[in-house]
Amino acid sequence: LDTEWADVIQRLVVRAAAGVKPDVRQGDDMDICKYVKIKRVPGERTHDSFLVDGVVCRKNVAHKKMRRMIEGPRVLMLSCPLEYQRVENRFSQIDHLLQQEREHLKIMVQKVTDLHPDVLLVEKTVSRMAQEMLLEANVSLVLNVKSTLMERLTRCTEGICLANMDRARQSTRILGTCRQFSVKTFVDPESGQRQTLMFFDGCPIERGCTLILRGGSLDVLKKVKRVTNFGLMLAY
Repeated sequence: LDTEWADVIQRLVVRAAAGVKPDVRQGDDMDICKYVKIKRVPGERTHDSFLVDGVVCRKNVAHKKMRRMIEGPRVLMLSCPLEYQRVENRFSQIDHLLQQEREHLKIMVQKVTDLHPDVLLVEKTVSRMAQEMLLEANVSLVLNVKSTLMERLTRCTEGICLANMDRARQSTRILGTCRQFSVKTFVDPESGQRQTLMFFDGCPIERGCTLILRGGSLDVLKKVKRVTNFGLMLAY
């Protein structure tokens, strides 16, 4: 590796190791690498690498008209789908079925919007009709969020992931938050490939952080990532 990487890796590793504080008494893992994630983003210079106090993931909002930048967002997380389960082998007119679906989804979306979220993260699917309702309500929707990513998001934003909307009435603190939610697109200068990343920035750093490696090709950044992971274990 180029010698200038040494300063960059040291700067990132020292800050991450000093900031992230796993709480073993609360069941956290002793391995700091579980709470410090590393993303490779080709382009720019080595010293453009930076640390994000929070979560960075390869996701995008469900609709191009949904907000991609929100200050102090209210974040709602669901592990259940937002869709209408039609009964099999039941004959009914299509107009009646569509009306039933619309009414059912309207109730579900109303339960969501009653909590006034800016961002809705869903582990499973959301029907097209519900997506349109959420767009009208000015809620930025993120679909098919893996459970492991959802765990990191609940941890860093200090919200909870609801198994169903009925649980919302039983919980006092539901929504998570951070300083800024944003979606940014980066272009690899060599291949021209575009990479879209979603940022939940400005979370309590003791809960976790993300290191963004810049400057170099993906192959170079892959080596840098290995060295950075090793450095984290030594520093912690």
